[in-house]
Amino acid sequence: PGPTAISIRFPSIPGNVPTSTSARAPRNRTKSFLWEPMVAKVAKAKTETSRVNRWTAMLRPEESQRAAFTLIELMVVVVILGLITALASLSLGGVMDRYQLGRAAETLEAFDSQGRRDASRSREAVLAIIRRGTNELVLRNAAERSSRARAQYRLPRNVEIGDIRMPRKSLTARDVTFTLSDRGRSPTYAVELRRGAMSRWIVILGISGQVIPMQSEDEVDAILSL
Repeated sequence: PGPTAISIRFPSIPGNVPTSTSARAPRNRTKSFLWEPMVAKVAKAKTETSRVNRWTAMLRPEESQRAAFTLIELMVVVVILGLITALASLSLGGVMDRYQLGRAAETLEAFDSQGRRDASRSREAVLAIIRRGTNELVLRNAAERSSRARAQYRLPRNVEIGDIRMPRKSLTARDVTFTLSDRGRSPTYAVELRRGAMSRWIVILGISGQVIPMQSEDEVDAILSL
């Protein structure tokens, strides 16, 4: 007998031969690796947006209206600010009036003191002139007929000279003149200083030259009647 042919069959092993499905597998895994996080982020963003929308929808109408100022509220604020500004200006104006009146009183005191001092030193009478029209205070030598002034003072701005009084008389002339003797004495006199609606009286005693500030005409009349 001749030789016998032996045939051996090897079982086919799956995966040894690449197929189209196995070749596309790596590519699908890469795509899913990049795509899935993006899908997750989009879903998360949609969730957050839906939450915000729900919170907005839950707001009550009155709360939505309080989110901004209305025209009436703005008008009320403007009116309040205007009132505060007006009160502040009135208060500041009163302070400035008192300050300027105080400066005017100091000017009047300096005018009287210098006149008494000059008369005592020179042993000559000195004329004291109070000019209402220009709010000036002038000192001159009584013996000289020239118009040259020994000294001249001017009241602060917006301060006016009002009424001028001496014992038992009120002086209505535009320019009031009185004499300081060679011993530095004069009649007692009172001058009203005005600024706006505020006024102050200054009484100067003739013998001593003492300055007494007063607020009312009754007090001035009581001093002048002594």
